[in-house]
Amino acid sequence: MSFESGKARTVMRPTCPTAPVLLLIFNRPDTTSKVLEAIGRAAPSRLFVAADGPRRGNSSDVDLCSRTLDVVHKGISWECDVRYLVREGNLGCGRAPAGAISWFFEHVEEGIILEDDCFAADAFFPFCTSLLARYRNEPRVAHIGGFNCQLGKMRGDASYYFSRIFHCWGWATWKRAWAGFDFDMTDYAAFLAEGGLEKLFSDDSLQDFWRGNFDSAANGDGSIWDYQWVYKNLKEACLAAVPNWNMIENIGFGKDATHTSRRRSLMPDIAHGIPSEITHPRSIVPDLAADEFTYRTHMKMGPWHRAKRIVKKVLRPLIFRP
Repeated sequence: MSFESGKARTVMRPTCPTAPVLLLIFNRPDTTSKVLEAIGRAAPSRLFVAADGPRRGNSSDVDLCSRTLDVVHKGISWECDVRYLVREGNLGCGRAPAGAISWFFEHVEEGIILEDDCFAADAFFPFCTSLLARYRNEPRVAHIGGFNCQLGKMRGDASYYFSRIFHCWGWATWKRAWAGFDFDMTDYAAFLAEGGLEKLFSDDSLQDFWRGNFDSAANGDGSIWDYQWVYKNLKEACLAAVPNWNMIENIGFGKDATHTSRRRSLMPDIAHGIPSEITHPRSIVPDLAADEFTYRTHMKMGPWHRAKRIVKKVLRPLIFRP
């Protein structure tokens, strides 16, 4: 399937049913309630709920996990087929989401994935549903994102652009794209030995940035699963579709969060006035200027952070030995 030529094409958002949704939950009943409310407005006919279990020795988790599940049971106010994956023990925020996504794709060919702290705009669901259908058989596209951190700057003349950055705060994908996902990154040592990072990135700072992240994932950091997803997609030269309007707000910032304890000053809110039509790009090519902006602002690749990465690079041989 190819969309390489011709003018940008505008079509109305689909009136077809919302794609299946996977909701990942743990011990946050308040944020889960808000995320579920947004899902309810989209009213998917198939909803999958994956609940990680309480941490060993954490008595408050037992109550909070139970309350979070109760919020979901009581909050499904529309007619739908609901399936649950409820863990008795805690797998952590690495293996639990990865395992849940694999479980999801045992039942569906494509779908939308939301964690319990990713509040979605109403426009997010038809956006994902439309693009899941459009790129269903296009192997170059592996990821549909809802998060945009371009701070209001439009990229191109379409409703979305393509990127080599794969944000997982509200996203969608296909079973065919998830196939082969390897949580343990078993081929990583061979990838490094063959100069894989150098082939992907000519910029030394990007090589260092991803080397540090991939090292953490490959070394068994149990709190990571999304770097493994990025690794797979970069190796396979896949792209993400990113909307030109931010459709996701992370509402999970706080002292209890694993990765988002403090809200960044440049973190965007959900955009207002998202158009009701979708205009598709003329070609499937990454917007390198948009990606450079994301690295510099959202991923903090300015001079200070670059200096920190240089120090880590010097120390890395003492920590990681492929």
